[in-house]
Amino acid sequence: MIKLREFREDDIMPIDSIFRRQPSLGVPSLNNLICNGTLVDGDKIIGYGAVKLFIELILILDKSIRKRERAQALDEAMRNAIIQSKDAGVEQLYAIASDPNFSRVLQNRYKFKVVPGELLMLDIS
Repeated sequence: MIKLREFREDDIMPIDSIFRRQPSLGVPSLNNLICNGTLVDGDKIIGYGAVKLFIELILILDKSIRKRERAQALDEAMRNAIIQSKDAGVEQLYAIASDPNFSRVLQNRYKFKVVPGELLMLDIS
């Protein structure tokens, strides 16, 4: 029977072995955790689960202002977002870009990376 139990430090090596067989997943750090646990089938570790804080960057700009002003506003907002997030101990900032041109700006100017997979959201309110 498969059960979820409390994560223990000695689980790291078996969980790491699972991740190495699936390198596209990446190994999550233990920072910014809400909760985590180890999935076991009897004595065998078969998985790991975690709920981590997901920090989303949101920026709403008036598209009627000049391109130069938008660029300056973006620079100011990004500078502040990065400093404040680092001070708060955040490891990663995520941005959801609905405009492909804006996505390219974030990638080229600020080194955002495209995250493989599909972003999904569950509203639990």
